[in-house]
Amino acid sequence: MDFDVELKSELVVVPRGQKKQSILPDGTKGIGWTSKY
Repeated sequence: MDFDVELKSELVVVPRGQKKQSILPDGTKGIGWTSKY
């Protein structure tokens, strides 16, 4: 794909089965998920 502007994209590789937990701005826990693929 060709674009006129720099997209500044990043690629992140996360191992299968890794658990993540988001943190809300007030410091409480948000949603959690486990990587699938």
